[in-house]
Amino acid sequence: MSEVNGKIRLINNDYVDKVILIYDNNIYFHKSASSFLHNRCGSEFIVNAVSDEKDLFYQIAINENIDTIFIAYHPVWMNTLHSIYKLKKFYPEIRTVVLLDDPHFPSVVLMRCFEIGIILSKKDDLECLNSVLDLMPCDYYLSPSFLMNANDKNMDRIIRIEKMKRFLTPMERFILAEIFGEKSTSIIAQERGCSVKTIYQHKKNALVKMGFKSLVEIIYLRKGNVFPNETRNQIHVH
Repeated sequence: MSEVNGKIRLINNDYVDKVILIYDNNIYFHKSASSFLHNRCGSEFIVNAVSDEKDLFYQIAINENIDTIFIAYHPVWMNTLHSIYKLKKFYPEIRTVVLLDDPHFPSVVLMRCFEIGIILSKKDDLECLNSVLDLMPCDYYLSPSFLMNANDKNMDRIIRIEKMKRFLTPMERFILAEIFGEKSTSIIAQERGCSVKTIYQHKKNALVKMGFKSLVEIIYLRKGNVFPNETRNQIHVH
């Protein structure tokens, strides 16, 4: 099986389109994004939208041609991190692109520590969706609003994380994903056959690496956590 002009050549020399999945509960955005991507690269890609985790992994299971998954993440909808964790763990070859409603700094740090390299803000132009399709899953890309509006403190923190020899350990990522998936530390400890203290220590180590004191700092949308909005290039989806 080989690839020619964005299509996958099968043994019988037929061609099939690669598939892009958009996982977002915001029906207005995923309709807008689907329409944009279809118009821009419809000759090379099939664009499908999914709205829940079960459908997302069902589509992956039945389709070997998935090239890119755009997945919306909001710090208040913590269980989405569990889906992102499973995507990176079991499907590292798929290009996973995280979409944030706002340029939320703690979410960028969290995504980078989960080895997500391509992070877009919905405040940016939809053209960014198209621009990342040539990137490798391991590449690093932040859409313009992050870089244009980040203050020195935020940029220093991002640079420090990029200089780390490794991100979170597999166990630290697993525990954070389970906690964000609404499991308590006691339930995680019971399932792992270890003490609650051990789980708590892994969580604490992960927070220290990311530069946070508590999980509240990651999910709390206070003013200092959100990059100032650049209104010139914002997209308003109605």
